[in-house]
Amino acid sequence: MTADLPAGWVEATLGDVTEPFETIDPRKLSDQEFRYVDIGAIDNASATITTPKKFKGADAPSRARRVLKKDDVLFSTVRTYLKNIAMVPKDLEGGLTSTGICLLRTSEAIEPKYLFRWVLSEEFISSISQSQDGTLYPAVRDADVFAAPIPLPPLPEQRRIVRKLDRVTAHSTKARTHLTALKTLVERYKAAVLGSIFGGMRAEEQSFRALSLMVTSGSRGWAKYYSDTGPLFIRVGDTKRGSPELDLSSVQHVSPPSNAEGQRTRLQESDIVVTITADLGRVGIVPNDLGEAYINQHVALIRLKEPDYSRYIGWFLISSLGQKQLFENDRGATKSGLGLDDIRAVSIPLPPLEEQREIVRRIDAAFARIDLLAAEAERALTLVGHLDQRILERAFSGGLVSQNPDDEPAAALLARIKATRAATPAKKRRSRAKA
Repeated sequence: MTADLPAGWVEATLGDVTEPFETIDPRKLSDQEFRYVDIGAIDNASATITTPKKFKGADAPSRARRVLKKDDVLFSTVRTYLKNIAMVPKDLEGGLTSTGICLLRTSEAIEPKYLFRWVLSEEFISSISQSQDGTLYPAVRDADVFAAPIPLPPLPEQRRIVRKLDRVTAHSTKARTHLTALKTLVERYKAAVLGSIFGGMRAEEQSFRALSLMVTSGSRGWAKYYSDTGPLFIRVGDTKRGSPELDLSSVQHVSPPSNAEGQRTRLQESDIVVTITADLGRVGIVPNDLGEAYINQHVALIRLKEPDYSRYIGWFLISSLGQKQLFENDRGATKSGLGLDDIRAVSIPLPPLEEQREIVRRIDAAFARIDLLAAEAERALTLVGHLDQRILERAFSGGLVSQNPDDEPAAALLARIKATRAATPAKKRRSRAKA
């Protein structure tokens, strides 16, 4: 918290400037339909509620208890650094939120948008995150949130700050929308590049049954061989969608005995791996510097008779034509699954090797340009976020708008509110919170 606050400002807590909210048990209203906001309904990139759920009271989750009102500020108390924060719009009034979300209902001491902006600030997030308890499920308590400090200007100055923030950040919001949309356009452009190359190809087709020396999948039961060092163990998460490169940023290691059954799936350079369950159809090509590595049961290994074909075939499998064949053979009724014969049946248009190499060169070059554009957009998105935070820093230190000495000091307004609360019977206050 800033030590030297401007004239008329006061350091308060969120509890000082918020009111009690209502809680209900929707299961006692079994036929009534509710809209529900849980953590998954909040888009932390835009700080908005995007995907609220609906259910009858009889089907309500046990944590659906807190009644929403327009302009409530929702703050997820789990993994606070993820900033799952949003303000409740008019159309969700009367809905419910989870007890895992701290509901901040503003009193007459504070503008809702001022509180919303403060909760989004890095100063607040870094402060409240220090109260997180737990390593696997780090969270803060509602009491921690209500005890957190907030720099409180006079109410008219709050309104001036909010208006200025709305104007200043409108441009960054527009830029963020366009930069975020660019991610989707990048994926579409990549798909279009592959579609233009493989869609009109005229070449003899051959199946993996004819092209491969071996098609197999990994073994079960290797969890007992997990270790911190040793050979790599390639799983679904170590492959990518839309790229033939393996992602080894968080790969598992194993120390299998020499007679382990899975030794047959030791990978070799230019092997192709394809995910056959869960996130089906992801593809990876084994590089020459991978070292000793194996695969688990959710990944198929394709070893070609001609290893020089592997990168061309990898790109084909990633294309819409290759993906279509993989997904058409999906045998999963309740979850995805491909059999090894389904992999062997996949048919690939196979031009001469020199033409394959030229196709791969063109794809690699095109994707490198696209990825460079995407990286620039990502950097720009980060800079926009930094700019927004700098603006918030100025706002909450009194540097964004001018002070007016005629404004009622925030301390006087808080004192009146506290006096009113003290005069309100405790029973009445409790009934509001538990109505």
